[in-house]
Amino acid sequence: MAVAEHAWHAAEEEPRAMGLPLPNSKLAMWLFLATEIMFFSGLIGAYIVQRFGAPHWPRPEEMHLVVALGAFNTFVLICSSVTVVLALKALHEQDSRRSALYLLATFLLGGVFMVVKVIEYTDKWRHHLLPGQIIETVPSLVQEALTQRRHLAAEQGKKAEEDAVFVALDRFYRYNIGNAPLTDAAALAWYQELRASFPKENWPEITNAQELRNRLTELVRQRRVELKDKKLAHDAALEELEALQLAAHGIPMSKRQQAVHYHYLSEQKYPQAHLPHLHLYGNAWSSFYFTLTGIHALHVLGGMVIFAVLLVFYVLGRFGPDKAIWVENAGLYWHFVDIVWIFLFPLLYLIG
Repeated sequence: MAVAEHAWHAAEEEPRAMGLPLPNSKLAMWLFLATEIMFFSGLIGAYIVQRFGAPHWPRPEEMHLVVALGAFNTFVLICSSVTVVLALKALHEQDSRRSALYLLATFLLGGVFMVVKVIEYTDKWRHHLLPGQIIETVPSLVQEALTQRRHLAAEQGKKAEEDAVFVALDRFYRYNIGNAPLTDAAALAWYQELRASFPKENWPEITNAQELRNRLTELVRQRRVELKDKKLAHDAALEELEALQLAAHGIPMSKRQQAVHYHYLSEQKYPQAHLPHLHLYGNAWSSFYFTLTGIHALHVLGGMVIFAVLLVFYVLGRFGPDKAIWVENAGLYWHFVDIVWIFLFPLLYLIG
C-alpha cells in the first residue's frame, strides 16, 4: 500500500512537457503554410501543364510583360524578407522602436510591390489583355483591323479603299478567308501589283486570267526551289504568290496559313500600321496570369495588414519582446509569399 501511494505521488509530481518543442501558434502557422503550399502547387502545376502542353503559348513580350518590372518586384520582396528578419532580431534585443522601424520598412516595401502590380494590371487593361477580351482567331482579328482602318480613314477624311493597308486586309478577308470568287480583273490587278512590288523577281507579263491561273502554280513551285537553294523556308514574295494562287483557284487558307499570312501583313509588310496582334491561347495565358498574380497579390496585401496591426500595437505602447512570436509567425508567412513569387517570376516573365 505504501509503495502504491509513493508511486501515485511520484506520478503526480512529475513535470509535464509539451508534445512538440514549439509554441502552438507557430505550429498553427506551419500547418496553415502547408495548406498554402498545396494550394499554390496546384495552381502552378496547372499552369505548367497548360504552358508546356499547348501547341503555342504567347511570349512574355507579346503580352506586354516587362521583365525589368518583374525583376524589380522580386528585389523588393527579397529586401522585405530581410527587413522582417531584422525586425525580429531587434525585438529579441528588446529594441521595440528599431523593430517597429523595420516592420514599417517591410510594410512600405509590400506597398511598392502592390503599386508595381497596379501599373502592370493597368497596362494589361489598356491593351485589352484581360481574360475573355483577347481575339484568338484570324477572321475576327482581321475584322477588328478593318474596323480600325475605316475609323482612321474617316478621321483623315479619306475613303477606306484609298488605304493600302485596308485594301490588303480586305482582300485577305474576302478571298483567302471568306473564299469569295476572285474575278479575272481582280486576279490580274493583284498580279500586276505583285510584279510592281517585287521587280527583281522578273515575273512574266500576263494579261490573260486563265493563263495567270495556270502559271501561278509553276511560279510558286519555282520560288520554293529558289528558296531551298538559298536554304530559306519562306519569304515575302512566296507569301504573296501563295495568297494569290489560293484565291485564284478558290482554295481557302487553313487556320495555320491564315495565322502566318496575318503575321506577315502585320509584322513585315505593314509594321508601321500597328495592326492588332494575334495572341493564340491569349485568353488562357491571361486567365492564368491574373489568377496566379492576383491571388499572390492578395497574400501580399494580407501580410501588409498583419504588419499594420503590429505597428498599431507599437503606437499604442503594447509592442514589446512578448510579441516576438507574433513577428516570427508574420515573418514565416511573409517568407512563404516571397518564395511563391520567386517561382512565379521566371515562369511568367522569363520562359518564352
